[in-house]
Amino acid sequence: MPKERQQVLKVFISSTYVDLKDYRQVAITVVHRNGCVPMAMEFLTAQPKEPEDVCTQEIMECNIFVGIYAHRYGFVPRRGKKSITQLEYELAQAERKDCLCFIVDQDFAWKPAMCEFEKKNELDAFLNSVRERSVVAAFRHVRDFESKFATALGKLLVERLGTPEDKRHIASGGRLIPVAPTPYIAHPQAGPFLRGLAGGQTKTLMTTRLFPIPLEDIAGVQHEILRGLSPADAARFLKAERITGTRAELEHTAELYDFHPLMLKQLSSVIRRRRGKDIRDAFTLRLISGREPQKIIGKSFDLLTRDEQKIAMILSALRSSFTFQAAGALSPKMDENRLWEVLCELHQLGFLLYSENEERFDFHPIMRSFLYDKLTTKNRVHKRAAQYFDAIPKNEKVVKLEDLAPVIELYHHLIGAGQLDAARNLMEERLIPDPLYYQLSEYDVCVELLKALFPDGVKRLPHLRKETDQAWTLGALANSYSMSGQPGNGLPLYLQQIKIRDAQGDKHNVAVGLDAVACVTEFPTGRLSAAAAHSRKAIALCQQIEDSFQEAICHRELASLLAHQGTMAGPLAGVLPKRSCHRHLRYSGEAIASRDCRWRPLTVPCAPCSLPD
Repeated sequence: MPKERQQVLKVFISSTYVDLKDYRQVAITVVHRNGCVPMAMEFLTAQPKEPEDVCTQEIMECNIFVGIYAHRYGFVPRRGKKSITQLEYELAQAERKDCLCFIVDQDFAWKPAMCEFEKKNELDAFLNSVRERSVVAAFRHVRDFESKFATALGKLLVERLGTPEDKRHIASGGRLIPVAPTPYIAHPQAGPFLRGLAGGQTKTLMTTRLFPIPLEDIAGVQHEILRGLSPADAARFLKAERITGTRAELEHTAELYDFHPLMLKQLSSVIRRRRGKDIRDAFTLRLISGREPQKIIGKSFDLLTRDEQKIAMILSALRSSFTFQAAGALSPKMDENRLWEVLCELHQLGFLLYSENEERFDFHPIMRSFLYDKLTTKNRVHKRAAQYFDAIPKNEKVVKLEDLAPVIELYHHLIGAGQLDAARNLMEERLIPDPLYYQLSEYDVCVELLKALFPDGVKRLPHLRKETDQAWTLGALANSYSMSGQPGNGLPLYLQQIKIRDAQGDKHNVAVGLDAVACVTEFPTGRLSAAAAHSRKAIALCQQIEDSFQEAICHRELASLLAHQGTMAGPLAGVLPKRSCHRHLRYSGEAIASRDCRWRPLTVPCAPCSLPD
């Protein structure tokens, strides 16, 4: 294995932040998928430098500059006349960086709150200069931007293939191989944690697909890239696949695929199916393309029989590993013996994985993504799969996430079949809040599943018929974001939910939503004054509808907020409900804490409570 870090391309992402957060996250994800390192403000830590100095240094180090522009001009330094966003672009141009620029379509609806009308002249002048100096692409929603940016970045990386400093990276990097669409999520405190870990006296072994930027240039951190097999192992692998040739020839061929075992398996399958034996046959038969080695998967697929192609594409619609019975349910017209033969052949050719102990088949994520893209009957296959998994009896005893595999698979196929309302109902009945949320605390899984109900992105409402279902989905996703350490992503969802509940006249759920905004999103992020204001609004609503139980919960949260603010020196009459019961006092008393020992939970008796204890 190589012991020195290979050079990777660095991509600087420039834009205003508040209005383009979702677009920036998509850009970061696309950069990672192409095997490059994103340089963005999201990864910056505290530094004793001016912002423009930090940006200047990163632009000087980057290989590619990406500009994303909408209706905000951006921050202007005190001693300057141009925004940092404009200065970044001009510096990239001056340094002759490859620039990919995207400007929002003028006809695309944009929130007025995210527009800087007072700086419109400066913004227009800047964008006109961008259009004059760069080829610009117009974008609309997040998915439109993702598609255009991924295409532009991919083409640029291919064009850079001939440059000496980047040729090795692009020829062997994962970006030339289809990558499954896996989201990249980094916790905001991950950087400081890793730096602290690396700076201590411990010895830590960490395996990761992406090298963390905070660990760069830290003494004592050794980075060993494991992109694939070693050259010797790759040669042995090809010989085990009955491909002959000298060791040097085998290693040279494997290097074209960066020693990736999946690609080497496909190569050996293609050679044998074309009745070749020697590695030189791959070049004689023109099976290998030096510029586009990923095409070996397509060539291998083209050599499959019609039945093999059909079965492989159909089964790629399954989200996870599957049994022979599931494969048969999706291929009802094929005889069982013939189906087993096809599956065994696909396994031998490297298209399928098989676990003898569990008697389950599965796809490599790259292979599943490739095959699913070729499937033209997605809706029909998902409907058939949904019928199969719906018939599986409910698991009454759930102790781990794997116990929910059939119901999660059913949810996945309902989404794929376009039955989003049925998927949401299944989610509420069998997944959220219990057991995924309360029992298993699988908040990231909740986020992944719920986001499927937002095909236009989480800034738009979920595609559900009933407003009540939309509100429930918004609240569930907001809760999951907040509990997974992303309260900032949960806040706008809570506000959308409150807006729907308010239009419906559902004051109880409006109060619950306001309390959630206060204690789940604003309190953890230090916005104590805003949290206290929302908490008081919730209390006022509870008093208006005489919901004493929810009022007590809101008072508990307000008491905790005031304690953290240090403003609880006055009487508690303004914090606790006037007509308290033992249950309410217990809720409130849990949160009454202070920096000295004068505050204690109250135990004043009151009238019997009508609510069940």
